[in-house]
Order: sequence, then C-alpha cells, then structure tokens
Amino acid sequence: MIHDLKPYPAMKDSGVSWLGVVPEHWEVIPLKHWVGINRAVLPHAPDAWYVPESVKTGYEISFTRYFYQPQPLRPLTEIRADILKLQQETEGLLGEIMKGATQ
Repeated sequence: MIHDLKPYPAMKDSGVSWLGVVPEHWEVIPLKHWVGINRAVLPHAPDAWYVPESVKTGYEISFTRYFYQPQPLRPLTEIRADILKLQQETEGLLGEIMKGATQ
C-alpha cells in the first residue's frame, strides 16, 4: 500500500528535530494547542492532567487526499441503458398508484 503513495510536490523543514521534513502544505502545530485541554477537557473532567514536557508536535494527514482512489466513470451508453431499463420497470406504476388512490 505504501508503495502506491504519490510523492509530495515540495517539502519543508518542520522545525522539529525528530520530525524532519514535511510536505510544504502541512501546518505543524504543537499538540497542546490542537487538543486544547483547558477548553475541551477540563470543563468535563476538572481533575484531568497531563505532563507538559511530554507534549510533542503533531501534524495532520489527509487520508482522503492520499489514500482515496477514485473509480473510473462509466461510459454514457451504459448509463443510458440503465436509465432506459429503470424507465421500463417503472412503466405504469404511476397509473397503478393513482388508480389505487381513487378507490
């Protein structure tokens, strides 16, 4: 699966020694800002805690952008044939519905 990934067009230094370079369009933000423990957690769990020294810088991977493989579009002739088939299957159904409503 990894061998199918496309290379990123441009890379930049992340500014974090253990992370190295990241794709140019990525934004590297401290995890503590992303999580927002003071705003998101403490109102619901006032006794929650974390060790600030253990907080590392995180980043986001767009799984849709890098792992989604779009399916090829069907030919118009095939789509038209499906529409005509559905039209034949539904032929007369509206009449039956309306006839049933008047009874």
